[in-house]
Amino acid sequence: MQGGDLNHLRAVATSKHFAVHSGPETLRHGFNVDPSPRDLEETYLPAFRAAVVEGHVQSVMCAYNSIDGWPACTNKMLLKEHLRDAWDFKGFVVSIAAQLWTSARGTRKPGCGALCRAGS
Repeated sequence: MQGGDLNHLRAVATSKHFAVHSGPETLRHGFNVDPSPRDLEETYLPAFRAAVVEGHVQSVMCAYNSIDGWPACTNKMLLKEHLRDAWDFKGFVVSIAAQLWTSARGTRKPGCGALCRAGS
């Protein structure tokens, strides 16, 4: 669907919601999940790893909630250590306005500084 030329994509497949999309739906913008390292590696990350490494998706949408106290859209462990470094993801990390608002207002570690650094 994306086409064979990564410099001229026809469409972009997006995997969402990276990566620990858990908790009560009504609290999803402020809910924090503290998965064990084993649960993270065995339950939450395998499908995303396969989508990135084997499926070559060019876009990943971060989850609404926080993981280990960090909003998914600012979570360095997820976005940099796993997605960018370990899986060599070169595509886009996307969000929706509500996620950015949550990251800026409703979390313990807010700010665009964290948001901008996490995905680069």
